[in-house]
Amino acid sequence: MNRLARLALLALPLSLLACPHASRPPAPTPPPPAAADPPPEEPVVVRMSKSGLGFRVTEVDGTIGAPRSRLAKGAPLSAEDEKRVLDRLPPLAALPGDEATFALRDRSQPPPRTGKTVKDAFPPPVARPAAIPPQPGPLKVTRHLPVGEVKAAPHLSVSFSQPMVAVTSHAELERVTPPVTLTPTPPGKWRWIGTQTALFEPTGRFPMATEYKVEIAAGTRSATGGALASDERWTFGTPPPHVETAHPDGGDPTELEPLIFVGFDQAMDPAATISALRVHAGGAPVEVRAATDDEIEGDRATRALVRQAVKGRFVVVRPRSKLPRGARVTVTTPKGTASAEGPRVTDQDQSFGFSTFGVMAPVELSCTWGEACPPLHPLTLRFSNELLVSKFDKASVRVEPEIPGLKIVASGSAVTLTGRTRGRTKYKIT
Repeated sequence: MNRLARLALLALPLSLLACPHASRPPAPTPPPPAAADPPPEEPVVVRMSKSGLGFRVTEVDGTIGAPRSRLAKGAPLSAEDEKRVLDRLPPLAALPGDEATFALRDRSQPPPRTGKTVKDAFPPPVARPAAIPPQPGPLKVTRHLPVGEVKAAPHLSVSFSQPMVAVTSHAELERVTPPVTLTPTPPGKWRWIGTQTALFEPTGRFPMATEYKVEIAAGTRSATGGALASDERWTFGTPPPHVETAHPDGGDPTELEPLIFVGFDQAMDPAATISALRVHAGGAPVEVRAATDDEIEGDRATRALVRQAVKGRFVVVRPRSKLPRGARVTVTTPKGTASAEGPRVTDQDQSFGFSTFGVMAPVELSCTWGEACPPLHPLTLRFSNELLVSKFDKASVRVEPEIPGLKIVASGSAVTLTGRTRGRTKYKIT
């Protein structure tokens, strides 16, 4: 490596850091062949930059300070010379899309031509209904609801044959009391629907177990001057208490101290209803008491019924002592049971029943709907009482002869056996 290369490598890092105008480092000089003699050292020129922060290292031929060669001045070619140079190039091949017309937007659509000229007014005038002339003659009640015995009464409506109030604002109509007397009058309010119909809306609904009387006095006048010739009277009534839900009610036998749920279609007085209930087991009367909240929460079926029922419309009782085994139990809401909503009482007994658990015993062994038991078909043994599945021991069931792959499942009041049973074989289950 000659002296110039060594100086260039040593000065390169400083030059790059000191001179921001340095473009790139000089290319490294390949090493000379090993057998050749080193070339003679060339003179080196070091020039500092004007700022004093960098320098440039160059090689020169000849003596130091020899003048640098200058570029020759050129002149532009003439048109003929340019043509001779361009004629040497091969011709350019035309490509698709080199030439295209100027892109113009779509022309505007012509304005629509007028068709039939419509000279009617827009918007058209609103056709107002013709005024209904006052009907001559006396005032009449054309319709009234409800009438007679109804399951429930959401409201009371009365319609007249002539306008009873003037057409005005809702606020004005609310201050006009209809000429209707309702006895008894539950919490609620009257309002007019139009000019000829009055509506009484109770708070919620009309109370149950109540008989209502409605009267419109003779001489009541309409807004057009018509008068009611005679009194108008009618009645309607809501029903006394009715048992809608009962538990337990038939089905599988129950335990000896069951919770008894009785649900009604209206509000009841719990204390009066419980004292009126009659419970008999095997024909003998049974004393009952109101069930506690903890007892209700501990019984899954009763808890579900209480959560679904309307508050105040049910009672839950429990026997004061254990019921006899295998007994038929009847629960009766007697005639004369009162409601908490109105004075009307039940006019007949309402009863339901269930049975208690008897002695545990098998009652049926079946495998199909017929008498024959096909091979590989499950065998089902049913008992008189529901099984306590949590304490059921599969080892307590023995089958002779042994059934390969025997599986025993206890559920409800039945035990089911499945396995590879064979044909023409008699099995004994213990």
